[in-house]
Amino acid sequence: MEKKERILRGIPVSSGYVIGKTFIYENLFPQLTAVPIADVSKEIARLEQGLAETEQELKELYEQVRREMGRDLAEFIGVQISLLKDQETIEKTKEFIKTNKQNAEFAYAEVCKKLAAPVAGSSVAFFRERFADIIDVTNRVLRNLMNEALPQVHEISEGSIIVTHNLLPSEAALLDKNRVLGVVTETGGKTAHSAIMVKAKEIPAVMGVENIKKHLKSGETIILDGFRGIVILDPTPKRLEFYQKETEKIERRKKYLFQLKTADPITQDGKFIDLSANIEFIAECYTAQQYGARGIGLFRTEYLYLARRRPPTEEEQYQIFAEVATAMKPYPVIIRTFDL
Repeated sequence: MEKKERILRGIPVSSGYVIGKTFIYENLFPQLTAVPIADVSKEIARLEQGLAETEQELKELYEQVRREMGRDLAEFIGVQISLLKDQETIEKTKEFIKTNKQNAEFAYAEVCKKLAAPVAGSSVAFFRERFADIIDVTNRVLRNLMNEALPQVHEISEGSIIVTHNLLPSEAALLDKNRVLGVVTETGGKTAHSAIMVKAKEIPAVMGVENIKKHLKSGETIILDGFRGIVILDPTPKRLEFYQKETEKIERRKKYLFQLKTADPITQDGKFIDLSANIEFIAECYTAQQYGARGIGLFRTEYLYLARRRPPTEEEQYQIFAEVATAMKPYPVIIRTFDL
């Protein structure tokens, strides 16, 4: 029986058209069991070892993101390091182990679950999406305690469209745009840290497509429309032809415009105009350079504040602004300060 074409709607996070095979990506929590323990001090030492291993992993990831995408986006991982080192969480986990005489991973999961509940249930999308950072850190700590390897998002089959329940920020940081065609998630939105990273990598993405995983298995052909925020399952030949032509049209236009990037921007009546780019992150200024932008018309600085648990210091802001100014030299950079 021939399958009928279906259109599922979500939130357009990163623009672009993609036709490709699905890869169902699972990043579920490890299975947890409460295990009685006899030696409390030994179990607390095991907890501390797991936290130390996780901190080292996150610091290495922070440096990788800083090198590849800029210090501002690296702060998304910096937020996770701060969450990991939160003393309230650590002390409550130790107290749970002492009181209940249960294993460290079960104790840590229970404490994190209670601390995360107010964020998960928030009516404000921005706070709700910070829940993903808590899940990301918790998952990493638990897997270290249980000696379980993390799912390897960078090993996904080349040329795939990732379909997952929730792409975690640390996973988004490792995506390779040369391997991953697009991203579809069941949760998340435009202000999620993973969404911002995917957009910065210029990977087309649609998020918040409810229950899409139950309609798909790996290897099925779908269409991802990152402009309108839709995902088309079992596309008809006519639909495939339309999107193939649209994709080719965009590529031809990109190629044509790319050839013009070094041309002087002069109007037909002989007036010279400045063609600048608007950016939110350091990584985008390098993309702007590739497309021939002659300066930054507006550097929106909101995410310097929204990407971290504390406001950036004067020195941190200086380093970010200096990096953008140096990258765009000799062209101007206009900075819009965040109105608190």
